[in-house]
Amino acid sequence: MENNTAKKKFNVVDILIVAVLILAAVGIALRMLLIKNTPDPMTLPDVALEEYTVSYIVREQREGVADYLADGQVFRFALTNKVFGTTFGNPNLDDADKHYFDQNGNYITVQNTADRSEDGKDISHLKRYDITGQFTVQGKLTADTGVLVINGAETETIALNKPVYIRSDELIITIYVTSIDPVQ
Repeated sequence: MENNTAKKKFNVVDILIVAVLILAAVGIALRMLLIKNTPDPMTLPDVALEEYTVSYIVREQREGVADYLADGQVFRFALTNKVFGTTFGNPNLDDADKHYFDQNGNYITVQNTADRSEDGKDISHLKRYDITGQFTVQGKLTADTGVLVINGAETETIALNKPVYIRSDELIITIYVTSIDPVQ
């Protein structure tokens, strides 16, 4: 009598499944090794916790906003409510510039200096200013990227020309960082 039990053989599908399982295991092992061996940027020897002066600009604001940015005001990040820094010195006001393209495609910059409308009405309350000033912040500046990590919280970072959304008890505002300098 013949033996009706067939021998099981590996086919192409079985080989592919085994290969995928082996590759998945190798991928997981490599990821764990990379995570374990990647240094934390906050513990690198060239990164130190220091006090920095962060200069900023706020564009097209009313004159009264500068009062909220006076010396000694504590600001926090708007989204996380973690401390950003303290205003340093009094802010400077400059007439805001309007930027637009004319009908010929030329880029035009015009200062907002008008106090009266064309028909003679007082519009000084509508006048806008660009406000510049400084904050004192605690953080770690990474030498290679120029990113300032605030108060050691890796989720709170600032960099040049990037918007920073901050708030005080009276004001929520977007500033643009123009320089980051260590306090001497």
